[in-house]
Formats: sequence, C-alpha cells, structure tokens
Amino acid sequence: MLNQEVTLDIEVEELETLSSDATEILFESSNSDLLITPTNIPLSTLIAGGKQSKNLGGTATRDYYLANNQVKVKCNRAFTVNEQIKIFAKLKDPVSGLEDKKEVGKMMVMKNSDQPKYTINVYVIKAFISDNPSFGEAVIDTEFAKIGGLAGLEKYLNENSLNQGLIQVKLIDKDASGNVLKMPLSTNTFETANLGKSPNPSMISDSKYTDIKDIITTRSTFEVSSGKSVNLFNLQFNLVNGNIAKQKCILLYLCPLKTPTAGGSSYNNPLTNNHCIIFKSNIGHLPSYAHEIAHTLGLEHTFKEGQTVQQKITDVQNKLTEYRRKQNVERTKKTTHLSANQAYYSTHPTEKSEAIKALDENIKSYNEIIKYYEDELNILKKNPYKFEDQKTENTMDYDLQNQKTFFKWQWRVIEDETKKYYH
Repeated sequence: MLNQEVTLDIEVEELETLSSDATEILFESSNSDLLITPTNIPLSTLIAGGKQSKNLGGTATRDYYLANNQVKVKCNRAFTVNEQIKIFAKLKDPVSGLEDKKEVGKMMVMKNSDQPKYTINVYVIKAFISDNPSFGEAVIDTEFAKIGGLAGLEKYLNENSLNQGLIQVKLIDKDASGNVLKMPLSTNTFETANLGKSPNPSMISDSKYTDIKDIITTRSTFEVSSGKSVNLFNLQFNLVNGNIAKQKCILLYLCPLKTPTAGGSSYNNPLTNNHCIIFKSNIGHLPSYAHEIAHTLGLEHTFKEGQTVQQKITDVQNKLTEYRRKQNVERTKKTTHLSANQAYYSTHPTEKSEAIKALDENIKSYNEIIKYYEDELNILKKNPYKFEDQKTENTMDYDLQNQKTFFKWQWRVIEDETKKYYH
C-alpha cells in the first residue's frame, strides 16, 4: 500500500540441506522508491528457528524454515507497473575471497497507482433472533469482542488479508441517523420462511420465498441452511434498509445461529451479489471474514469440489449454448409472427403493440438465466487452479488454522471485481 510499511515473515524452503554457514540473504529492489530494510540477513538467522515440514498429500512433504517479522517493505510513491525485490544468496570463500552470488527468490509488488479505486464500504449488521436469548444480540457481542470488535476486524482486513490485493474496506455499523445496524428477526419469521411463505405478505409475495423453504435444517438446535439464510437476510434487510442495500457496498451479517457445516456463507454468482454472513462458530475467527468477502469479490475455493474446472467450464458452455438457442427460437417466432400478420397489424396498431410486448417478454425470459451462466463462466475462468483441500495457506482453503495469503492471480480477481462493482 502507498506510504504504508508492512512487516513480512521470511520462509526458506529447503531444496537441499542448509547449514548455518556465512551465507547472507540479500534483497535488491527494482525501484529506488520501493524500500526494504534490512537489505541483508544472515541465513543462520532465518533458519535458527528449526526445520518444519508440511504434508502435501500422500507421501509428498515440503521442508522449510520460518522466521517471523524479518523485513519491512514500503512504497514511497504510486507504481504504474509491477515492481519486484530480487532475493540473492551470497557466500564468500574464506580462502580465495571469491563471492558466489545466486538469485534464490523474488518478492512481487503489484502496481498500486489504482489503489484508490479498490476501496469498499462494508456495512456490518447484527442479525439475530429477537425472541430467543440463545440466539440473541448478546451472543454476537460476546463473540465479536474476541477479535477486537469493529476496529479489530477493520485492522485485520486492511493490514493482514485483503490488502494483499490492495483492497481497503471501511466498516460501517450505523445508519445515517447514527443508529446501530440491527436486523432482529422473530422465530416466526424463520418458521414462516421455512414453509416457503413470506413473513411480510403485504410487502413481499410468497413467490420470493419459495427457494427459502426448509431453511431450518435441525429444529432441536435451530440450525439453518447457510445459503438460504443469505437469501432470507437479503429480502428482510431490503424491507427496512433498502437505501443501504442499493449502494455500492457489501452487507456483512453477524449471526448467532449455527449451520450443519458452514461457518459463513456468501455467493460469488451473481457477481453483483453483495451479501455475506458469518455464523456464530466463526464470528471470533478473523480469516473467515476475508474468506467470505473474497467469495463476494469473485473468488472460489482453492480445492476441487466435484468436477474439474475444465469439466465445469464445458458444462456451463453447453448450457449457455442451449439457452441462447432457445432465446433465438423466440426471436425467430417474433419475426415470423409479425411477418405473417403484417396486413392485419397494419390496421390494428394496438393489437400489434400488445403482440410485440408479449413476444418480447418471451425473449427476455431467457436474459436472467443467460446472464447467470455468463457470470458463472467468467468466475470459472478466473479461478483456474485447484489444490488438495487443506494443503495450502490460502485464505480460500479450508484449513482454518492456516488461512494467511491470497495468490497473485487472486489479487487481480478481487481488484477487478472491486473496481467494477463496489467503487
């Protein structure tokens, strides 16, 4: 980030046996305004903590050394191109005095001249059961305090996670009048939605709640479906805070309920979706917030789920082709109908207008499903790489104790989505 200093750990991967000799690790910046301090560290310092090993699946392992808080990096001006810090290992022969210097790594620094376009307003809303203290507001407050509340969360997102892709968020927990953002929902609201009916029929029709039917998955413990909860919260929040929901923002719900498997929930399709939930089990887990917000910004999990990416792409392309074919059939029907009835419509303009309206509706009926699969195809192509579950340190992996980083290609995805939909 521009004019912000970041402190980084150094991880040394062991490809051949390392020893605590006189080898120095050097850091050389490609730009005088890209500063790194110190510029050299003894290898012995970086490996002093001892060797660690990570299982990569099967019998494959990776040996490495981790040294915390070793270097500070700062950008003194905005970069219009990507920059880098090359890392060298240098060893001087004590007898001949000759130096052996080899490049052993790089730090990539992405251009940050567009950083002001990567800011997002995130409204933090407490969504709870108003008539059941076991799932009430106090539960949220207790869990949220464990991570330092709003200030602790904003610091984490802006300094330890989303900032890797230059994203900066502003967390907002009050409306324009200064009232804390809350969405108290009664037990009856869930029970009615569980039947696929509207809790507010005079304001929203039952048809909007059809897909929310059976939201309660386990009645004895009041567990709920994570995805259907996103849909319910979306509808209910729009009723009372539609002015906020229509903004270019992300709506982050803190919810004291439980789900069978998920600690959070959000959709990356449609790309305009801006709702995500953190459930009770994960309110006190900082990486879960970055994980769900990143879903909203177009990232998928880093591990394989069902088909391969290419299989999914092929499946979506086939569906797109079929729906576009059906839409073209409707266009042909319109042309044929108007041509066949040209004489009649020449003297009956009202009937012609009504016919065109009906025919156009048939054509438009495919727009939403086509847009959905176009977005799905876009998302799949932007998330091409998959790894074994819980074998990486990526925020989009499921190792909850080790969600630390985003890959470089993920930076570009969340930057593009932020600039397009949220800024």
